[in-house]
Amino acid sequence: MGILHTLNPDEVLVEEFTPEYSAGMQFFHLQLVHLSANVFILDHVLAFPFRLLVPSGRSLFFRFVFENAFYASLLIITRLATDQGSEFFTLPRFKNKVRQAIKSEYRSEFNDLLRKAKFNKNMKGMLQKAANLRSMRVAHSTEDFVLGNAEEPLVRFGELKSMRERLVELFQAFTFNVDHVMEPLQYSARFQVGRGRSSKSDIEELLDLIAGNSPELHLPEREPDRWRAQRSIYVDRELRMFNQYRQTFGLPEA
Repeated sequence: MGILHTLNPDEVLVEEFTPEYSAGMQFFHLQLVHLSANVFILDHVLAFPFRLLVPSGRSLFFRFVFENAFYASLLIITRLATDQGSEFFTLPRFKNKVRQAIKSEYRSEFNDLLRKAKFNKNMKGMLQKAANLRSMRVAHSTEDFVLGNAEEPLVRFGELKSMRERLVELFQAFTFNVDHVMEPLQYSARFQVGRGRSSKSDIEELLDLIAGNSPELHLPEREPDRWRAQRSIYVDRELRMFNQYRQTFGLPEA
């Protein structure tokens, strides 16, 4: 068992690098917290059954929320991990600076930690797709993309989450004797365990309001004929989810 993460930065790093290390860690931590908040919101929006509870055409706001949070996340990831050039402050470049500033007696253990957090081939492929999408559509608009001469890279939400997780692992590899919370406190499971309904996050409360006020949720009582037709097209999973929401708001199973 290594001791590196039980030591303070000033015990592990050469003295002249400590101010840059502190500034860098603060910057990357805030960026990763912002990224984690975006992913948390995306997770909940994606999981919400708009098709079951929101009339057609009434979820445009959340479509834009999802798209904007997704692209903002993509920008953070590529800014932290893929920008090339000595003028850019990225996690991989910072990692190399920290490695050079580690005192010799801790260098071997630190290199072992970095090997465990190293981007594998799959991760590098996801980052390359993210960088291509950023250059083609998000941060810029290439002529080939606009004219339909280039295929848009497909970055899935699961890949976005994986990239976020790997970046957090890399950040934590050079965290010394500090327990960083990597999400806003309201979104962190570490601060929600054992708490009641009032501790729900803002996005959860907002989606609950939409569900509770949904005319579709009350369709069985208000329009039974239409409900029977609607119920016939639901698959079992959708019907279970619909009834879970009804039970949440004190309605009987339909």
